[in-house]
Amino acid sequence: MFKDVEQTMTWIRDVLQEVPKRYEQNEAAIVELEQEQLDLLHVTEFSNFNASEGYSLSKEVKEVRMKRRQLKNENELLHECLKVIKKMNPHINQLNQSIGTIRNIKKNQEVRSYKCRVRDDLQRRVI
Repeated sequence: MFKDVEQTMTWIRDVLQEVPKRYEQNEAAIVELEQEQLDLLHVTEFSNFNASEGYSLSKEVKEVRMKRRQLKNENELLHECLKVIKKMNPHINQLNQSIGTIRNIKKNQEVRSYKCRVRDDLQRRVI
């Protein structure tokens, strides 16, 4: 986890930004699936169909309901995360600044050098 601090900080920032987006995407998909379900139910209400067509419609309703349930279950879990994330949102700018500072520090560490102060004869040994 701390092998690469920049990567860890970036991951934290991404989680703080992506979880609310995922929650909203799921909410939109749930609404769309509910509308699709209504379409299927209205077809069963207002049309005539044989047993095979009825089975197909029933299977489609079940698939829509299962997709909807998966999204609702995920959002139930994400909702708990959102409670914490909302409190942390004001700090995302600070997190971005820290990531930038970490990147600068890493660049500086790559080109770090040392100039001998007293023993000039050792300077050629310093890489």
